[in-house]
Amino acid sequence: MKFFLPLKKILKLILPNYFIFLYRDFIHKKSIRTLDKKFNGESNKNIFSTIYKEKHWGTIKSFDRDGNENLPMSGHGSHDKQFTKPYIEAIAEVFNTSKIPIKVLDIGCGDFFIGKDLVKMTESYIGADIVPEVIKSISANYKHLHVNFICIDCTRDKLPNSNFLLLRQVLQHLSNKDIIDFLTNLQRSKTKYLILTELIPSNNFVPNLDSKTGAFSRLSRGINSGVVLEESPFDFKYLERQELLKIRSDGGYLQTILYKLS
Repeated sequence: MKFFLPLKKILKLILPNYFIFLYRDFIHKKSIRTLDKKFNGESNKNIFSTIYKEKHWGTIKSFDRDGNENLPMSGHGSHDKQFTKPYIEAIAEVFNTSKIPIKVLDIGCGDFFIGKDLVKMTESYIGADIVPEVIKSISANYKHLHVNFICIDCTRDKLPNSNFLLLRQVLQHLSNKDIIDFLTNLQRSKTKYLILTELIPSNNFVPNLDSKTGAFSRLSRGINSGVVLEESPFDFKYLERQELLKIRSDGGYLQTILYKLS
């Protein structure tokens, strides 16, 4: 009886770690090039719909209410407790000390794994995502919660008014032009606070180097940069700024900042 080892296991046995790293880096960069080519000229709606459909951010090992399993998820940053637990605790602290009604707009709510734990702390909650299939799925799965789920493109569509806008690891997947379009939209809304979470490098870096809109953050593309709204070309204006969290992740930090806008 013949027995064959998978190619990956053979390579791991015979090659030094350095060459394995080079191989993985080659595959990763090839994946980036392939998706960039595929997404060239596509709308943001089509780009992120494809990302979810093809499960580029992983899957949830569970069933939805229709019996579908291995559902697309919003990435490990939305599921790993080392990120989600302190984030939820920090948001709860902000809400508990707030002197205004807790009316929330959660943009890029994705699979709603985090949002479901925040709803009970709020007076009203809007979960927004650009992918229609995602909104359809979470609307069915969380219909027992008092949430208004809507499908919008935050770079183009009018933003519903809110006292607190949650934006968690969204801008890192957008080009500078798309971020500027979002900020223009934000200025037109009556949002009072922006709570922003972004992946930034752990070492010295140049803020806001441009990137393509898509599945990969600047860091995962190998670009030593991260989104810093106060820096050029965004020059974001705010009344107050408070860093809520900074957690090590993926060669950098997940940084959560509270901005008071009005």
